[in-house]
Amino acid sequence: MKIALFGSCQVDGISQCLRVMAPECQILSTNLGVHPDIRDSVEAAKSCDAIILQTHFSDLLNEGNLLDSLKDKYILSCPTWYFPAFHPDLVYISSTKGIVKSPMSDYQSSIIFYAWMKGLTVDQTEELFCEPVFEHLKFFDFWETSKQALLSDIRHSDLDLSGSFDCWAARGCFAYSVNHPKLFVLSSIAEAILKKLGIIPTPMPHRPEEFLPDRLSSLVWPVYPPIAQRLGLEGDYVFRVSNDLCLTLREYIEGSFKCFTPFPHEELRCSRVLEQSQLYHNLAEIASRAKRKSANPYSSLPDFCFWRKSVAKVPWNEVDPVVRTKFQLTETDRIATAGSCFAQHIASTLVKNGYNYYVTETAPEDLSSEQASASSYGLFSARYGNIYTARQLVQLLGRAYGRFKPCDISWIRHDGRFIDPFRPQMESDGFPNTEAVITAREEHFAAVRHMFETMDVFVFTLGLTESWQAKSDGSVFPVAPCVVATGLNEADYEFVNFSVTEIRKDMRDFIAKLQAVNPRVRIIITVSPVPLIATYEQRHVLVSTTYSKSILRVAAGEIADEFDQVDYFPSYEIITGNFNRGRYFEADLRAVKPAGVEHVMRLFRQHYYHFLTAPTAVLPIDEILQDEIDRSAKVLCDEELLDQQ
Repeated sequence: MKIALFGSCQVDGISQCLRVMAPECQILSTNLGVHPDIRDSVEAAKSCDAIILQTHFSDLLNEGNLLDSLKDKYILSCPTWYFPAFHPDLVYISSTKGIVKSPMSDYQSSIIFYAWMKGLTVDQTEELFCEPVFEHLKFFDFWETSKQALLSDIRHSDLDLSGSFDCWAARGCFAYSVNHPKLFVLSSIAEAILKKLGIIPTPMPHRPEEFLPDRLSSLVWPVYPPIAQRLGLEGDYVFRVSNDLCLTLREYIEGSFKCFTPFPHEELRCSRVLEQSQLYHNLAEIASRAKRKSANPYSSLPDFCFWRKSVAKVPWNEVDPVVRTKFQLTETDRIATAGSCFAQHIASTLVKNGYNYYVTETAPEDLSSEQASASSYGLFSARYGNIYTARQLVQLLGRAYGRFKPCDISWIRHDGRFIDPFRPQMESDGFPNTEAVITAREEHFAAVRHMFETMDVFVFTLGLTESWQAKSDGSVFPVAPCVVATGLNEADYEFVNFSVTEIRKDMRDFIAKLQAVNPRVRIIITVSPVPLIATYEQRHVLVSTTYSKSILRVAAGEIADEFDQVDYFPSYEIITGNFNRGRYFEADLRAVKPAGVEHVMRLFRQHYYHFLTAPTAVLPIDEILQDEIDRSAKVLCDEELLDQQ
């Protein structure tokens, strides 16, 4: 097949990808920005089987009835990619002689242009690049309008790019400038073109963008740090003029002033500055006020640093303590969860909102929904039950890979049935003998190993510091042994209350071992807001709760600070914060209300799926799993057994 593309410089990158993805096709491309006289290209296109035309260029082809000469061809419209949200200051400036050049070719800064028109010095101009000025110019509002405009253009094209924007956004800044997307964006457009034409892309060891030169990457406009911060990105003021030359902000200002100097003021025109003159008339004053305030080191801090601005003056159900996340999630990321009983709320909400909650241990087909629910299928990514402590977690990984073999193999329940000491409530009917416990455990370990090795994201909720362990080998259990079993020698077990140091060590150990089997996994740590139901320490349960949660919160924060691929999510602060006046707890002051869970998960979706307004596609979920979770209205909590004594 012979394919012709017409459009902006973007068609060059699309053509690059098409030639690799469909080497059997002949690809012709015409950059209409470089070749305004396109009669020869249109003539060549007459021999093509398909014409790809970017949406914003049909008028140019209509001039001289050029498009009419191709009307018998299969013509597809392709979106013209334009996205200023990362670079809202970037504009074009014209004179009577055409586009005015800057050190960044056609790209100009509206702020620098304003400063030159006002006669500001380079120093004064540099001071304009601050958050108050960006706020005044509404730069922080560009994201949503840019997104909607691009999605509208995509919808008006002939290509199926549904979900593509979310994938681009999940990779961070996906543009070098307002009209230069990164090559992986153009690769996905090329793939959509082939799909529309019914061409199956040639299998490759990697996607095209991973080995093709990115021709649009030499000219890179920076994402200014205050804008980057709002978008959860890293920012700077480095202007890349070419692969060999970068300019600092000051150097770029000086270079821009030199480009403007030959022109009389009245001859230069910037549409943005002209149309929004009411915004641009007092930038120097705004920057001056910001500079005066900066004498106080707290004055320039963002709102989230101040209690009054981010807590007291915010409606209680809108308080958002998440400033930024270390990474973004996509709808296809396999998210596994483990931890205390609160972790089950996270799992259930992920499923109900259409995200890819990852379960590797599902119910056998011959089990009814009621039986599956009774056996706790679907409550956890694998049926390990509540994992309250970091020690339990690292021992689970060790047991699953045969590196740690506890002495306690099975316990006998008060009714004579056998149970697994490490997940005592997973089988409501128990087991007939020790052999059955071992068989079920090996099946379980296979599912655990598969989960650890194939999950993309692991959400772990730390629940307790207090626990019980075997004196013989240090095996840690989710509940005191004699609470769920009979015939045990109480002297063989001991109470333990883990310290910050011990929890940090266990989490480091777990992360190292997990990365050995799954190097790309990302981890989100949370702390359960649910108070202790009982304490074994000789002090008030309220004091023990405060102590325990404080230890967990410190350990979680320090681990998140230590590892780039580990993030902390403040579900504990959202539920227990005094801003909600206790509204998120049930009458027992312990169970979390659905409204509290929704607040937590709304912020989880908002920040980890930052660029999505809602899931655009619901991944297929096993019907049994969905039914199991729906039926499990009551959260399974081993700790509650303590309150039945």
